[in-house]
Amino acid sequence: PLVHKFVRLDSTYVFYGQPSLHRWTQQWKKIKLVTNQIEPICQSLVRDPAQCEQDLTPTSILSLNNSSNPDLQQVNSSFMYSQLIKDILLEIIYGEPANPIAWGSFIVYRGQRMLDDTFIGLRNNIGGIFTFNNFLSTTDDLNVAMKFGQRSTDQDGKTSVLFEVEVDRTVITTPFASLNDISYYNEREKEILFSMHAVFRIVQVKENNDHIWKVSLKSVSNNDLQTIQLTEQIRREIGEGSAIDRLGQLMITLGELDKAEAMYQLLLDSTHNNDEKTIASIYNQLGYIKYKQGNDLEAQTFYEKVIKIQEKISPSTNLDLAATYNNMDLLCTNFNDTSKALSYHQKALAIREKKLTVNHPDLATTYNNIGLVYDQRQEYAIALPYYEKTLKIYKQILPANHPWLATTYKNIGLAQISMGERMAGLNNLQKAMDIRK
Repeated sequence: PLVHKFVRLDSTYVFYGQPSLHRWTQQWKKIKLVTNQIEPICQSLVRDPAQCEQDLTPTSILSLNNSSNPDLQQVNSSFMYSQLIKDILLEIIYGEPANPIAWGSFIVYRGQRMLDDTFIGLRNNIGGIFTFNNFLSTTDDLNVAMKFGQRSTDQDGKTSVLFEVEVDRTVITTPFASLNDISYYNEREKEILFSMHAVFRIVQVKENNDHIWKVSLKSVSNNDLQTIQLTEQIRREIGEGSAIDRLGQLMITLGELDKAEAMYQLLLDSTHNNDEKTIASIYNQLGYIKYKQGNDLEAQTFYEKVIKIQEKISPSTNLDLAATYNNMDLLCTNFNDTSKALSYHQKALAIREKKLTVNHPDLATTYNNIGLVYDQRQEYAIALPYYEKTLKIYKQILPANHPWLATTYKNIGLAQISMGERMAGLNNLQKAMDIRK
């Protein structure tokens, strides 16, 4: 009774001299066995953990009909990042490719028990996306799957589920393999293993006569996946470099800076010394990582190396050089060296004004950064026109409720108040507050 309430406890076995006198255990559903022999307990300790592992495979449900839900957006975002990590890792060749399975379209099964809340979410999202967030073990033998999807009437808070998965090799994006020749269970389970984050569409959910719910899933194509928000946006953010480069960029986006640093150090070690353009790009990423880690001096060292290479191999109007100048001016601002910061800002601005359209967001960023430096120097009359140029671009390219607009209105308002233009300043601060509501 004392341990029965713990959620993490699944099964209890009682070694008792008189198993016939076990009526007292019937009120405790987690007591699975009462016996005076060791062998049945040993058998249960092999069987039941396998069942628990099968039941606890993490999953995600993505509804395509309610993308405005903040919780759902978080799930979608996490799923998309994990999908991109998997896609990038699969591009890295670790060995000889295996012979493909010869099937065209086929059916596999998976039996398990699901927490009631998870199952309800699944049942309420017909047509949505269902993903297994770990390696997915299935079988083409229905009887094997049914053993794992045993009835759950004696299980508090769990529902028995049989997944019937239609796999179309012409559209599926997740790698899979038959384990008949290498599995510990060999032919007995006829196991087909899918890579992490196997993705399927929920087709149908219905209850069978044996109280096991049958869930029909179907392969999802690349075109279907592109309907999920954020995928292409994230792909654009991480660029089109090598697999390791994109994985490093993704780690930066996720805030995994130590992992990103390890990726770029690995890439640097494998880059030929004559490939100065790639080396400069790697130094730039390492500099940014050090900057985000708060190691400004190390970041400055990397950026100086980048500038030295870029000024040597690139024309003076190169946009990559402008980006590095922008990174250096941010560091100089941190060092309170505003004169040097302005020098780098002006160099970046000169390049961007020549190469970019008048409403390009990078121009707005540069104008804003220059305004911030003059603001730091308390030269508000000079800062204000740069903030206004920033606002002009943002109003053309951003939605009216975008937080960057609020920040710009705030900067303008504070500068105006510092210049004595109190009413105009308060008006702009009110605009900032209205956006942030």
